[in-house]
Amino acid sequence: MNLERETSGLEVPLDEVIRRTVAYLGVGNAPLDVLEKAYVKAVFERLPGPLPGAMETLGELERRGVKLAIISNTIHGQIERALLKHYGVYPKFKVLLFSSEVRFRKPRPEIFRMALYHMGVKPEAALHVGDTPEADVLGALRVGMGAVHYDPEGKGYPSHLPKPHHTISRLIQVLELVNNNGVPG
Repeated sequence: MNLERETSGLEVPLDEVIRRTVAYLGVGNAPLDVLEKAYVKAVFERLPGPLPGAMETLGELERRGVKLAIISNTIHGQIERALLKHYGVYPKFKVLLFSSEVRFRKPRPEIFRMALYHMGVKPEAALHVGDTPEADVLGALRVGMGAVHYDPEGKGYPSHLPKPHHTISRLIQVLELVNNNGVPG
């Protein structure tokens, strides 16, 4: 399914992952809804915490009036929404686009264009921050957005891809890229 995702640029959502896995294992009468609930429960038993500096950065961006969106490749958008609510940051985002809900995965231009449309901004007035060169940086560049590569481990950037406008190692550095009026600068 990962190969299918990569080649098509379309998401295979969790319910489909479970359905195909059950069929592959030959367990035709497995309760799909119970398996999905078990998956979700397991995620919440091992909650991923916010990235270092994320809460402070979001707070300051909100204070500056920056409109925020999330574009995420995920098999289960409802889990992502629940996590955002759990950490109290859900209301900070004007737009939430999850590949499991819109079907398109980054770097497909459709998901980036949807975000721009719903945010009511032109590509050149938007800054996309992401940790995956192929999905985040390439996707943003293809639609004319500013692209920031978040590289906390210092892995570097692939030489065969178009370069991002900026590379940061700490999320708080985003604040240096956005002026006090909330415009990428």
